[in-house]
Amino acid sequence: MGPVPQTILFGYEGGLVDQAGARLRVLTGVLAEEGVELSPSALETRPFRPPYEEWIAARMIHRARGEVAKSLPARIMARAAARYRDSVRSEGPDWVPGAVDFVERAAAAGYDLGVVATVPRRELEDAVRRVALEEAFRVVVSGEDTESIGAASSPYLVAMVRLNTEPPLPERLIHPHEVIAIEGTADRVRVASESGLFTVAVGGDPEARAAANFWAEAFSGLEIAKLRTG
Repeated sequence: MGPVPQTILFGYEGGLVDQAGARLRVLTGVLAEEGVELSPSALETRPFRPPYEEWIAARMIHRARGEVAKSLPARIMARAAARYRDSVRSEGPDWVPGAVDFVERAAAAGYDLGVVATVPRRELEDAVRRVALEEAFRVVVSGEDTESIGAASSPYLVAMVRLNTEPPLPERLIHPHEVIAIEGTADRVRVASESGLFTVAVGGDPEARAAANFWAEAFSGLEIAKLRTG
């Protein structure tokens, strides 16, 4: 039997890119245009969970105005969503500090890498291309990939199938427990864990830290050698 495969699958939203932080910045600007000034304490509300606009707005407006806001007017939601999409298309996403460097180091160390996301493939591929990581990932799973086969809740299972069936083929089957999943939010850590993967949480989300097999405060403090699960 050959050596245990060394494979890392990165969660895109929350793991590699700070999608919640970018959405917060955009939403803050839209709310300011509507006359909603947010207090510093409101801006420190974390962790953020999807659906980001609704959740963040409800919490922040509650703190800023002293009243519960269960929803935002449709025009604000539409404007924030459109502005966020435009920002990603023109400038790319906000990468988590140290994430690009870590991917480069993992690739150089000989790991098989993949990335899983719920965003459209075009957005994902453009983001990866902007930071010259298109050659780093052997497996890329987008939102279209999971939705087309009804597996939207577990992109990691889609990635596992591709790792074992698409060239270059491994010497033997790669099992989920041999694969490392790196995520930044508790919900996504649980998805990876339920798919049987060894989970690593990066960042300050205490729920993600509690749910993961391993935790690091930042990519800069994450040593690749310590992630080997074989």
